[in-house]
Amino acid sequence: MACVGSTSRLTSSGERKYMGVATYQEGDFQAVLDAIASGQIKPDSMITKKIQMHEVEEEGFKTLIQDKDNHVKILIEANP
Repeated sequence: MACVGSTSRLTSSGERKYMGVATYQEGDFQAVLDAIASGQIKPDSMITKKIQMHEVEEEGFKTLIQDKDNHVKILIEANP
């Protein structure tokens, strides 16, 4: 068993708080895809930066390590 997922909620101060897990159970991916397709989950708010493939090391990994308080998910755009 392995699980991947995340949830978010607003704190009393209006900040968004995310919590992720590193294990999943069979069927979880499909449930998440279904929730995204139905609009129940809107992943756009989780994407904190968009980069190109050639920027993965400098703008991806280093950003997540050095500025982890401000970044949740960095989207790598495969097409230039």
